[in-house]
Amino acid sequence: MTPERWRQIEEIFHSALSRVESDREAFLAHACAGDLALRREVEALLAQQESGFLEAPAVAAAAPTVSDAGTSLLTGRRLGAYQVHERIGVGGMGEVYRARDTKLGRDVAIKILPRLFTSDPDRLARFEREARVLASLNHPHIGAIYGLEDADGVRALVLELVEGETLADRIAHGPIPLTDTLNIARQIADALDAAHEKGIIHRDLKPANIKITPEGVVKVLDFGLAKAAVGDGATSDLSQSPTITLGGTRDGVILGTAAYMSPEQARGHSVDKRTDIWAFGCVLYEMLSGRCAFSAETISDTIAAVLAREPDWNNLPPTLPSMLRSLLKKCLAKDVRHRLRDVSDAGLYLEDVLAPAVHETIAKRARGDVWRTAMAALGAIAIGAGAVAMWDLSRSPGISEQGVVRYSINLPLDEEFESQVAGLPIVMAISPDGRQVVYSSRSPRGNRLYRRGRDEFASTAVQGTDGGFGPFFSPDGQWIGFVAGGMLQKVPLAGGRPQVIAAAANVFGASWSAGDTIVWSEWNKGLFRVSANGGTSEPLTKVDEGRGEIQHFFPRFSPDGGRVFFSVQHRDAPRAVEVMELSTRRRQFLVAGEGAYLSQGQLVFSRGSTLFAAPFDIDRLALARQGVRVLDGVSAASGQPQFAVASDGTLVYVPSPSNARRLVWMDRRGTRTPVIEDEQRFSHPRISPEGDRVLVQVVSDSGSNEFWIYDVRRGTRTRLGARGSRPIWESNGMRVTFQSNSSLYSMPADGSREPELLVAREKPGPLFPLAWSADGRVLVFSRAAPETNRDIFTMRRGETPRAFVDTPRDERAAMLSPDGHWMVCAVRDVGREEEIYVQPYPSGDSRIVVSAGGGVEPLWSAAGKEIFYRSTDGRKILAVDVTTQPTFRAGTPRALFEGHFPVGTSFWTDYDVSRDGNRFLMLEAADESDSQLNVVVNWIDTLRASPPVSVKQ
Repeated sequence: MTPERWRQIEEIFHSALSRVESDREAFLAHACAGDLALRREVEALLAQQESGFLEAPAVAAAAPTVSDAGTSLLTGRRLGAYQVHERIGVGGMGEVYRARDTKLGRDVAIKILPRLFTSDPDRLARFEREARVLASLNHPHIGAIYGLEDADGVRALVLELVEGETLADRIAHGPIPLTDTLNIARQIADALDAAHEKGIIHRDLKPANIKITPEGVVKVLDFGLAKAAVGDGATSDLSQSPTITLGGTRDGVILGTAAYMSPEQARGHSVDKRTDIWAFGCVLYEMLSGRCAFSAETISDTIAAVLAREPDWNNLPPTLPSMLRSLLKKCLAKDVRHRLRDVSDAGLYLEDVLAPAVHETIAKRARGDVWRTAMAALGAIAIGAGAVAMWDLSRSPGISEQGVVRYSINLPLDEEFESQVAGLPIVMAISPDGRQVVYSSRSPRGNRLYRRGRDEFASTAVQGTDGGFGPFFSPDGQWIGFVAGGMLQKVPLAGGRPQVIAAAANVFGASWSAGDTIVWSEWNKGLFRVSANGGTSEPLTKVDEGRGEIQHFFPRFSPDGGRVFFSVQHRDAPRAVEVMELSTRRRQFLVAGEGAYLSQGQLVFSRGSTLFAAPFDIDRLALARQGVRVLDGVSAASGQPQFAVASDGTLVYVPSPSNARRLVWMDRRGTRTPVIEDEQRFSHPRISPEGDRVLVQVVSDSGSNEFWIYDVRRGTRTRLGARGSRPIWESNGMRVTFQSNSSLYSMPADGSREPELLVAREKPGPLFPLAWSADGRVLVFSRAAPETNRDIFTMRRGETPRAFVDTPRDERAAMLSPDGHWMVCAVRDVGREEEIYVQPYPSGDSRIVVSAGGGVEPLWSAAGKEIFYRSTDGRKILAVDVTTQPTFRAGTPRALFEGHFPVGTSFWTDYDVSRDGNRFLMLEAADESDSQLNVVVNWIDTLRASPPVSVKQ
């Protein structure tokens, strides 16, 4: 800036000061004559003077004394141990210089404090106290404060010198690519989270206060200095807002500064960490769009926009993942009560989109079981009466001439397929050439995908798929699609960084066509499709509740990609396989059953646990003739057939487990007593408040859910006439709450009346009851949503439900403490073990970890003095002593007993505890069978010899 330009700014500034505010706008418009840069320079000085950071007579001191804007009167001076070299910036908090620390031999930044501070002893003392607190921040993404310097009448802060461009400079070139935005935002969120943990609020977060080093490291600058400048108290004087400051001399900076104020900050109210979350949302919006979320011609108009208007969401990229849109709206909620509570939650949203890979080596996973696995695989391969090594078969070009080959893939003892958990989608996929099988499993180490080649002894973890399920192959077999963190993703077969395709939750099957299109099923919604390269998803079908449809699931493309086979579940009719012509959207019924693949001219589908095949005429879209029974014993948990067929006809399936369970009492020492002698497919047992009855869900032989009430004293049982799942007792023991058609219902426990609607499903996901409060006034339930996985909601009787926690974390089983002031909840963070947390109710504004080393399915003792939970493998029951008054405190977890108690989804609790806390109602597995996949090569060769059966009903 030349001296002439500065004199012009100074002259207009002084003239503007002498005018009343009502005349100032007209004067500036005339004096600046359309020179927007000039006007903004003047407005910057006016704002700084009004906020108290610049006294009118001191304006001349702020002017550069020579034509080089990087020099001033302090250049070349020495302040204590610091040799000042050049001025590198000027802001509302003073001038900034590059200097050399002569004692430590390092370059630093020296910030000279405004005269306002040095002339006010109280303000200076407060500033020095706050600066000492800020100096305690030690974080790789926070610009450090080294100390305070007072030399020759100059007060200065000594800061870390951060080289590189500011985020404002970066945004000036336009929107930042999504991946870069996510990486930058993650580092900003980490910095804010670290400061908030220490009770420090930035209060002036904006792109100009964020630097990006040449190495790509983000540094947030000026942490907490706004608070140090103006103190803690609220004020009705908006001019005291620290963000109305001189932000520099670049176009748009002044308007941009006001644009990052939260509504409560703009109103002069007291602020907390949520004001930083608002500013974080503004910064994220600007990185994605290249535009300010709130901007206008003047500062006053900008503040008005902050208070009254929404950002223009159309400025965001059309392909932006819905999870990021959701995050922005949660950060920019004008009502602070509805805003994101914790910036760490923002970090989780970003993690879900980035899906960072956290992996283990196969050597660690196998834990020395390679020999056992190899021997099991060899022993299971049979050709006729003889056996042959698997790798020889896979390398033989004439495999189709060698007859049927059968072998098994066994999981380690501490792992199980997700198919053993009712209500989850297909858990395995097979490559088109039949040589690779990918499956999802769960273990104490978490969910992930594994790959097994036909010529390999052991399975290998697929890197980048932590938390993944529902795998499916690309047509060329080089990519694996899967679902994790509420997002449809893909990863190379060899593993690597996953790529997000689209937001998708509650997925019940997906398929990838030769045309690079993916189709998937969403629970209760229908089928959707999207480009395999990402983009906007498009609905293909819609569940027609008027026709009794419940869901469309198990979609599979035809080999040419022009048609989609899918299953339809009806309320009052058998499940059916339909086909849709994608060009016309015309649907056609094919056969009763579920799951369908078209391979080698055969339509392969299942009915219950039996697999059928029938020749199929693709031109007429009809079965050509009668089919044959292929095999029995295919797992079909909750009607989801667990099989897959490759293009070459290779079949892989999960054999049907017995899933038989026994209801047993366990005392705290592990003594076992049967409740009843039955072995059934029990789940979700609940003890009545009086302790004399047990409510339990049973899967019948037909695959439907039934509710049974066992009177344990009289030895009788009664079937409750209701359709649904997850029944729980209401607090008086007179009624039962359960899920049906994704909504919540209540009915008398004696079945004397029809169910009554309690909470209607609100899109996008189903509702599941978790627990009633001890006083019977509050229902705790979960809801699934695409952007936030499963969330915890509460509802007081007669009132509207409200979200207690709705974050990208997967919040699962939850329960209120007996006194109603605390909520215990199982939470699964991305890439981490599920843990047990306690949060204050109803605020939920903090959380305290209770478990150690992972935990699922928490329950609060009736006395409120203990929390029980299960180890992640379900085998151990642990207890933690707790107190809730005057605040919550937790002791060290201790194991009570263990046994073979298979863990379910852990979305809810699959056990219960008596009121005295001495007896536990457990589901004990009736057998200890390992999980396995069966693979059948060349099974189509057997069809000629199989007797035909009618499959056209």
